[in-house]
Order: sequence, then structure tokens, then C-alpha cells
Amino acid sequence: MNNKIGFSNFRKFADFPEIDLGDITILVGGNNSGKSTLVKAFLLCVDNLRMMRMSDRRRENRNNIFGFTKPMFRFDANIYHDVKVKTFARAIHNKPVADCDGGCASLPSSITFKFALGMFEFQFVVAGNRDEELTYGDVLSITVVDKEQKIRFCNDYEHATMSYAVLASSQNDGSKNVAQDISKKEEMEKEYLEIEKSFEAASNEGDLEKIASLLEEKEKIEAAYRAIYGMDVTLVGDLEEVNLENEESSDLEKDAVCYDNLPLGFVLNEVNEYVVMNVISNIINFASQAKDKAPEYKEGEDTDSYDERMKEYEAKEDARKGMYLDISKMLKSQKDLAYLLNTLNVQYISAHAVNQDAYYEVGGNDFMAQVVYDYYLEKITPGDAEYTFVTDWMKTFGIGHDFCVEPLMAGDVYKLTIEDEDGTKLPLADKGMGAIQMMILLLRLATIIHIAKSNRSVATTVVIEEPEQNLHPKMQSLLADLLESIATSNEYKVNFIIETHSEYLIRKSQVLVANANFVDDKDIEENSPFTVYYLPADAGAPYQMHYKKTGGFVEKFGTGFFDAATESDMVIIRKEFEQKKKNRQ
Repeated sequence: MNNKIGFSNFRKFADFPEIDLGDITILVGGNNSGKSTLVKAFLLCVDNLRMMRMSDRRRENRNNIFGFTKPMFRFDANIYHDVKVKTFARAIHNKPVADCDGGCASLPSSITFKFALGMFEFQFVVAGNRDEELTYGDVLSITVVDKEQKIRFCNDYEHATMSYAVLASSQNDGSKNVAQDISKKEEMEKEYLEIEKSFEAASNEGDLEKIASLLEEKEKIEAAYRAIYGMDVTLVGDLEEVNLENEESSDLEKDAVCYDNLPLGFVLNEVNEYVVMNVISNIINFASQAKDKAPEYKEGEDTDSYDERMKEYEAKEDARKGMYLDISKMLKSQKDLAYLLNTLNVQYISAHAVNQDAYYEVGGNDFMAQVVYDYYLEKITPGDAEYTFVTDWMKTFGIGHDFCVEPLMAGDVYKLTIEDEDGTKLPLADKGMGAIQMMILLLRLATIIHIAKSNRSVATTVVIEEPEQNLHPKMQSLLADLLESIATSNEYKVNFIIETHSEYLIRKSQVLVANANFVDDKDIEENSPFTVYYLPADAGAPYQMHYKKTGGFVEKFGTGFFDAATESDMVIIRKEFEQKKKNRQ
């Protein structure tokens, strides 16, 4: 699943460039470098994608014919994940930022989130009052890009407009020779114009047989043109020249054809409809509407005024006509987005306290108890793949040979027993803190995998905060093996975002890359599951630590990570050298 995240004016970052999230994305940096901010942004975007419903739209203006105004972006999104941002005032960047025109710097009034999930890209622009402790912000606009259909939908709630665009990238998939493509395009356009002239002549002559034949030819060219270039050949004369070169650029920036400033009319398919789905519904509805009646000249009306109204009417109808040709693609986008929203599975495992209680009581805020309970509810039994997953990794981490979860007191309390290889059975609480920490993680991962397989989710993203806590260095190293085995499994379809301070986890990932015997850097980028980002302490742009085929990194970590251990080693070596020198004297 191709995920991305980026944002501006969120917490400590004025601008956080969009970064790709790989199969195993590892975030490294000092305390207060922004690792948690990135995680919070991703979780907030995912949560609001699913939480924003048409039924939650606030009624600010009772005279509004639609009855609703701007959607709400929630910062206290606790239904899925408690990311502890809580209010817009805490979320918005608190330092002056220069505007795009280079004017005087001022405190920002809006936050922009850009993120991608699978074949869809999204953008939320959220505004609010930084002087009030409100748990929500107003959504000024929502943009949805379907990268597969290569179309973009946008609802601008601030100006009550919407737009639709066919992306230029749809015109060239990189497999065609550009020169040949341009030549073919021009040839088809020329042929179409000649048919248009013949059609006009036949219409003047009233030659019905020829009209029917020419109509058939027109339809064939139109269908072929749309299949290749993603737009209507009849619109070509009105478009600016399109760059057909195969360049790397954002889909959000390059349009083959765009219809802007269309009137925003809400379509309420159901009160519980996702707002992001409604973005597409609104545009489909506009494209599907019957042709409006042309404006009539009003007695005494200024000619220029009437011409302007007629011009607006014609532009609107031309847009409707052009957009309707894409109706099948729009409906496909709508269907695919609905599937993504209904199968989206993002799990968050926060850093948590580990206790040595022998029994786990359900119903409180005890994370460990909840994990044990959730595992039991899935009815995973010996012989199931997820059960074997747990026992295999228990042995690898030295926790035990087998385990058993059993309910007590009518299911309000649960007991977790570990069986060693010699048959000895002990409560998990009697194991070391590292073993407890690791066992709880394994149970949680087994539960997530089981649910993902049952729900047939597109992919599952698991966000883990500091999985290395309480773990021995060897166990921290083995975490890399665990993550790799899950992320590279076609059966599990799970990817990870890991926030860590563990040098051992990173080092082991380097070993795994080195042992994979990749051919070159390109092979590593395409096939290694590991992606490491370093976040500087000064809120600068994060940068990717690209692996070499030998396992080393092309870039260097900032101060305080690998170098801390090296500096300590050098101090010890110097002291030992000085001591040996003294002993010889």
C-alpha cells in the first residue's frame, strides 16, 4: 500500500514535506525532533477521513438551502486513536510564517494535511480560532486524487465551489514514444475536424444517410481519443497546450483539463455518508444533471451584463458536458474509495507501562489487559496460523515454548500462562519485564493480523511507538527480524511505522539489507522493506537514510545517535591507553 504523509503549519513544523511510507518506515531523531508529530498527523488524517460524516455538518445558517456548512476536522479523535492533540489551538503552528507572496510574517490561520493511502491522495485544509479551546477546526477544502483513474475532485467549502480535473499524467504512461504520441494526437484531431466540416455540410443539405454515417465515425474517434488521452477531442481547441513529456511531478500540479469554480451543491445520499465520499458525489451529480435553461434577456438589462451571464452559462454547460464523458471513471473512483474507507485498517500501539500482575482485569485503562482480552475474543486456537506465529516468535525471543489465555470470573478477568520447553507453566507476570513487553506485542500483532485477514482489508498499517522499551539489546535487534518477516509476507499484508530510539534495531536492519545481496541502489529502493527517516532537532526537513548494498547508509545521522556510542567507546579506549602508558612507566 503506497502511503504518504506531509503537512504545513502543524505543531512545531511550518512545512513538513510529503514523505513516502514504505513497508517498514522507521523514524529516528532526538527527543522533540518531531517523530510523534508525524505519527499524530498521520493518525489524525486517517481518523478524520473516516469520522467526517455528512450528519456531523454544523448548521450555521438556517437560510442555507443545503442546511449545512463546513465539515468539521476533529482534533480529539478518540474513536479510533487517542493522539492527544485535543484542540485546534494546540495543533496549529505557533510561530510567524511568511505568506506565499513574501509579505510580512504572521501567525498562520490554517493547517494543511497532504496524505496518500493506496491509489488515493487527499488534502485537507483546516482553519480555526487559536484563541479558543475548540476541539475541531473548519474544513475549508477537501481534495481527492484517484491516481489510478488519474482524476482529481475538489470541494471548496469556503467559497462554495468545486472543481474537477483530468490529470496530465493520464495522457502518457511512459510506455509510448513521445514524438509518436504527439504525431498521433495531431492526426486524430485533424481527422475529427474534417469530419466536423463534412457533418456540417451534410446537415445543411439534409442528407440523413450521410449524417448517420458521419455520426458513427465521430463517435469512434471520440472513443479512441478518450481512451488514449483521457479527455474529449471536442474540447481540444479550448485547452492550453499540454506537455506530454514524461516528467516526475505531482499529480496535484499538472492538469490535462480542469473545470474550476463550479457551483457547489450538496448531494446527501445518506446522512451518514462519508464527507470525503460526498466530494465525489457532488461532482457526479453536477455532471449528470440535465442541461439548464439558457438565461433570458431581461428588459432594460445592460448588454454586457447579459453577455456575461450567457458566457457563465455556456462555460458551466460546457463543463457539464465534458465532465459527463468521464462519468464511468467517476463512478469507479467512488466505488474504489468506498472500498478503501470500509476496509482501511490502521492500528496504533503506543508506548505503555508494563506491569507484573498475574491477572488481567478488563474494563479499565489497562493496555495489557485489553490486548489479552482482544486476543481471546478472536477465538484463535492451536493450529491456527496466528497461534503458530506467536509460539514461533516466543521461542525466538526466549519467552517460552507455548502459552494459554483463559477467562476467569465470568470473563471479567483473564490469565496468561507461559509454558517452557520442559513443561513448566508460569504466569507471564513471573517472566522478566522484557519478556512481558514482547509477549504483549506478539499477542497484539497476532490479533491485528487475524482481523485483517478476516476483513479482507486492502492493507493494514501498524504504528508502534518505541517498541524497544524494556527489551534487552538482543531482543531489540530481533525486532527487525520480526518486522521484516511480517512486512514481506504476502499472507499478512501489514506495513509498519516505527518510532524508535533503538540503535540495535537500526543496526540489525542494516545487516538484513547487507545479507539480502541486492544488486544495486535501485534494487534496494524497490525491494528492501526498510525505509529510515532522520528528523533533525531543529524542525528542519526530514531526510531519508538511503541504504548501501553493503548495509551502510549513504547519509549520516545527526549528532546524538550512532555517534554517542562511538564517542563513549573512544573515551574508554583513550583511558585504557593512558592507563597502559602509566603502567609501563
